[in-house]
Amino acid sequence: MFGPTPPPLCSDQGARVVVSRSLSDFTPQATFDIKKCDLHRLEAGPPTKAELTREQGLQYYRTMQMVRRMELKADQLYKQKIIRGFCHLYDGQVSTRLHHSCI
Repeated sequence: MFGPTPPPLCSDQGARVVVSRSLSDFTPQATFDIKKCDLHRLEAGPPTKAELTREQGLQYYRTMQMVRRMELKADQLYKQKIIRGFCHLYDGQVSTRLHHSCI
């Protein structure tokens, strides 16, 4: 009625991709250039370069994940009326909040 079925886009025969990477493939730190800020009544501004080590990056990531999970749980409890009153969530702004707490 609808015509022949099209062939599958990917068959299981020979379609395996194996990727093997070790930690030595990743750089131990990253350097970021920061745009110079205009100063008003300041002698010196913030640095124009920032370095982030692998350990710092992983710690920031873990903290962001924990904050996000807590926020989702708070949202769920608020909608179930277990948390009463007002519950202000920062959906999608976890990295901004984390950045300000790390400065």
